Amino acid sequence: STASAGGAGSSSRAGGASGVGAGWKAASVHKDKVWRREDAYDKAASMDGDADRNAHSKSPVQNEDLPGKLPEGYSDSWNTNYIRLPCSPKNVTRDGSSKWLKIRRTLCPAGGFHDVSALISAISSYMPAKQKKRNKTFPALESLVNNWFDTKERARFYGTTLPFIIKSALDLPSRCPEAIAMLHAGTPTAVNLSSLQIVSLLANAFLCTFPGGTDTT
Repeated sequence: STASAGGAGSSSRAGGASGVGAGWKAASVHKDKVWRREDAYDKAASMDGDADRNAHSKSPVQNEDLPGKLPEGYSDSWNTNYIRLPCSPKNVTRDGSSKWLKIRRTLCPAGGFHDVSALISAISSYMPAKQKKRNKTFPALESLVNNWFDTKERARFYGTTLPFIIKSALDLPSRCPEAIAMLHAGTPTAVNLSSLQIVSLLANAFLCTFPGGTDTT
């Protein structure tokens, strides 16, 4: 069997025994705010995810002093029998430059992230265009942070939670330095993952870094 993790827009808060916590507010109160940004997101989704591929010259994945460098001996397999990891040297943009390097640059802005719109724009910048058009969940993330979080929760998200998620995502090459087999129905296969590997994989799922079906060669 396989498990699927949602991207950045899939968010929930645990409630009480009845399933609704005391801190929840009526969804209808926020409905207009939830969808207020959808037009802006649709505009971003219409842009090619690799529109800025010429902004940087072709660079090896290892070429910058950023988190997420590939360790010595890193090896993966880029085929349907294995998970196509975002940190793979085979994960490239249309002009052949490293997609992982682009992700590393994008997720490490000077001073970090302090605005959910900036985070959404950053994620959208490296997502494949077709994947952006299918993804309509970013307004939920924006509503969670801006409308549901109180001041302390928002500060904790930007100061602690999000940096941890980004660090965990960029730790992927060191956490998963070897190929991870894909589980196929009817084929006996075993995959053993440590808790740190799972955290890193889920962090990448949250940040939508996994390659789409048509954005790589």
